[in-house]
Amino acid sequence: MKHRNSKTMFMIILTYVLYYAVWLFAGGYDPGVSFLQFIRMRASSFYLFPWLVRNHLYWIAAAVSVLEALYGRKYLSWISCTGALAGIVIGELLGPRPADPTGHTHHGWYIWILVFCCSMIIGAVTEWCAGRTRIRK
Repeated sequence: MKHRNSKTMFMIILTYVLYYAVWLFAGGYDPGVSFLQFIRMRASSFYLFPWLVRNHLYWIAAAVSVLEALYGRKYLSWISCTGALAGIVIGELLGPRPADPTGHTHHGWYIWILVFCCSMIIGAVTEWCAGRTRIRK
């Protein structure tokens, strides 16, 4: 059982790292910026993903998904991972609000939090339903 948990954990970690690498290079490298600033997402054409990385929310979401996998909650970990990553794409696409009266120009983080929290709920329900079907068999 532990081996299966570690395999899922490794796959979740790999997914988050690969997603980070894709977003890192999709933002475009600016030759006027040091490589360290580039890695830390200081120079990017995107808003939401660098903001999540700078505020450590991306890595917190990754840690949550990995811990879920560690405790054998396979469905919950994969669904929360998918929700975190899909929330970034949806938040980046739907987040910009140039004519916002509050002075904020990007609400992608609201969208990301909503999608991530919904994925956690869906994952928990899926995990619970999967557990009930295993008990019945």
